[in-house]
Order: sequence, then structure tokens, then C-alpha cells
Amino acid sequence: MRRCFKALSLTLATTVLITACNPANPPDNRAAPDSPDMRFQETQRQPYTDRDRAFEGQTQRQDRVPTQDRNRILENFDAHEAQETAERLAKLATRIEEVNDATAVVVGPWAVVGIDVDAHDDRARVGSIKYSVAEALKEDPQGAYAVITADPDIMQRLREMNRSIRRGEPVQGIMDELAEIVGRLMPQVPREIEAPETPPEQNEDFENPQEHSDINRLEREMNRQSRR
Repeated sequence: MRRCFKALSLTLATTVLITACNPANPPDNRAAPDSPDMRFQETQRQPYTDRDRAFEGQTQRQDRVPTQDRNRILENFDAHEAQETAERLAKLATRIEEVNDATAVVVGPWAVVGIDVDAHDDRARVGSIKYSVAEALKEDPQGAYAVITADPDIMQRLREMNRSIRRGEPVQGIMDELAEIVGRLMPQVPREIEAPETPPEQNEDFENPQEHSDINRLEREMNRQSRR
């Protein structure tokens, strides 16, 4: 009997010890990855801009453009007008001698112009060509807000999107994809370009005003002293 009592006491003591070493687990407040609250919280954004990176990492394409903006754009979308604008921007881009071909897609506030350049051009050369294209696009109000890319894969996709618009396919998917492209690119936006500073080699052809003034002052002083 005494042996049974000792065994029971030992069991109870062990149970109490284990319970004391394991504090109550706090409730898990983290939302599950597929939680609707988490998804909607992440997509409550300000109107999308050409430099916005907030849509990266989203898996739901329809969430990349806020619902209110999407509905407004779809209601006001005119496929014929959009195609005319896109063709106009592409023609402006091809005015640049180094541009072999160009295509553009315009949906709502987004306009992306893809240019085809020589495959052997290095990064610096391509950047210079894009700058020239941006200057040309400033002639068009819609072109001033366009994003320019020389990526061949995006260029091909823009052509496919143009064909889809001509066939009268629903523009919602095209709009969301265009917004995604704009968000991924490092854009050269024509409205933001500034006139380049005078290259250093050109500055050497002009006299330094301060230096010229100092020389005149020295000559006057020498003449004054010579008359003494």
C-alpha cells in the first residue's frame, strides 16, 4: 500500500512539474496566407503611378489595380481612340534613327512603348536611345506619361496585347497586365526628363568669366604703374 502511495505521489509531482514548465500558449493572431482580411488589406492602395512598386509579390492579378479605378477605366475605355494613340506614339518613337521598330499599348492612364534596337547595342547606348525616344514622345500629351522599354520579351507581349485589343477581346486582363509591366520596369518617363548639362568638353571652348576679369584687372594695374 505504501509503495502504491509513493508511486502515485511521484506521478502527481511529475505532472505538476511538466505543467509548470509549459506556460499557456498565447493565441495565434497571425492571419493565414489565404486569409481574405490579409489579402484585402494589402490591396488597399492609393491610385497606381508609373513608379509604384507596391504590386510586386501579389499573386492575384485582379488585385493589382484597385477595383474603383479598374471600373472607372473600363467604363471610359475607347478601343478605337486607344489604338490611334498607340499608333501615334509608335510613329514618334520610330523617328529616332536607331529604333528599328516600335509598338505601343495604351489603356487608361498607362501607356507603354516598346522599341526594337540593335541587339549589339550596350546598356549605355540603349539608355541614350531611350532618352531620345522620350524626347520625341514629349510632343504628344499621352506620350509624356509613357513608359519606354527595349526589352524584347516585353516588346513581343505588347504586340500580342495590341492584337487582342483589335480583336475586341476584354480589356480588363490587358489593363492589369499593363499595370504589372509598368510596375516592374525602371521607366524613362518623358515628362520627367531634363535638358542635359553642357558636356565638359564644350566648356573648354569658352573663357572663364572670372579668369578674364582678373586678367583685365592685372593689365589695368600694370598700365597704371607704368605711367608713374
